[in-house]
Amino acid sequence: GEGRASEKVSDEPWWVEMKETLALFRTSKMMHLTLLFWYTGFNQPYQLVTYGNRFFADSTFGLLLALFYSMEIIGSWTVAKLLDDSTRSLLMRSKRCLMLFVATMLIGTAVALYMELYRSYSDDDEFPGGVEHKQAWWNVAPGAVAMAFWGFSDAFIQGFSYWLMGVGYKEGTEKARAVGYFKLVQSFGWCAGFAISPVDRVGPIVQLFLTVGCCIGGVGLSLLELPGSDAEA
Repeated sequence: GEGRASEKVSDEPWWVEMKETLALFRTSKMMHLTLLFWYTGFNQPYQLVTYGNRFFADSTFGLLLALFYSMEIIGSWTVAKLLDDSTRSLLMRSKRCLMLFVATMLIGTAVALYMELYRSYSDDDEFPGGVEHKQAWWNVAPGAVAMAFWGFSDAFIQGFSYWLMGVGYKEGTEKARAVGYFKLVQSFGWCAGFAISPVDRVGPIVQLFLTVGCCIGGVGLSLLELPGSDAEA
């Protein structure tokens, strides 16, 4: 059968679209959302590299990554259900989502901070110890909690960010540019996170607090751009 023709979003050449996308840096809406978008890329280098590679053996970390991405699926489903709740205003849906995101992110972070601060490590270069240490249940169990909550919160806030752009921009061209801006800022966050991930550049606890700071600051600024309670669902 005949394939369905794709919708043409814009008649402008690519360089015009790039210029207009970059121009979003100067808009108040995106200024308020930039830090939250940045967080969606900046968070994972600490979570999956600085934390994950240091605390767990490769085989164990593989299972924890499977848990992380499984919880991403649940996080995506959950944010969709909350945002589709037509019995509540858009403003109330937004606030509920942000509260749940911050709570789940902080639970994972609290567990990681506990492990960073209070575990006893060996003094050799194999920090934080050999395979037996890394595979011990008392090391893996809290790690699983952290990875589960981080996976959930990561997909949750990304889904929320796309929804926020969807309700904040009405025209197809505007939506496309907003998504392009989001992916650009997210990529910058990824690059910055990996740039500081070696612990001889920036200490792991400092990395952790930088991630939390981006999260809390991003959520706080995004409150200025939540849809009004009188908006249509």
